[in-house]
Amino acid sequence: MVIKIVDVKKGSTPYRIEFSVINGELDNNRTFKVEYTGTEIFHNMSLTEALEKQFKEDLNKSFGFGPFDIDRAKSVVKAGASFEYRKSAVLE
Repeated sequence: MVIKIVDVKKGSTPYRIEFSVINGELDNNRTFKVEYTGTEIFHNMSLTEALEKQFKEDLNKSFGFGPFDIDRAKSVVKAGASFEYRKSAVLE
């Protein structure tokens, strides 16, 4: 499974950031919303608990904690922010 971030924008506070992502496993034609705080993740995807935990860790490695620098976040997304997960992680 690959989750690809296609857009990023400021969240409701400097400690929140919002992503638009494509999840090829679920639906390549649909954009999902992800709100990230550095410690929590809110989304409208259907992910296992293990995959959600790994995705949150990957976001943390790529974007860190707030307050978020939106220009830095946009450069990470522009460089091709995507995360690939093994099938076993998806099924846990």
